[in-house]
Amino acid sequence: MVKADSLTQQIHSANNQLLPLESGDHLTRHEFERRYHAMPQLKKAELIEGVVYVPSPLRFEPHAELHGKMMVGLGIYQVSTPGLRFGDNPTVG
Repeated sequence: MVKADSLTQQIHSANNQLLPLESGDHLTRHEFERRYHAMPQLKKAELIEGVVYVPSPLRFEPHAELHGKMMVGLGIYQVSTPGLRFGDNPTVG
């Protein structure tokens, strides 16, 4: 029996191209990183226990517009509350 990742690598060799990352793919970390770096337009993808997760893009309505309104409200609250720190979208480091 041939592993899915091994079969994928054989297809790459035959076609001389990388397949795009898709949710549900079963990949090794090496193969995931190879494909991820070959897709600079992709904003986010995760490999969790060998399974690829690519989230759906967020739309203006209902996500981005509501998020903006919430940030304004929280910013006003932060400015009026001495000592309160507020931020959005930090990376873990």
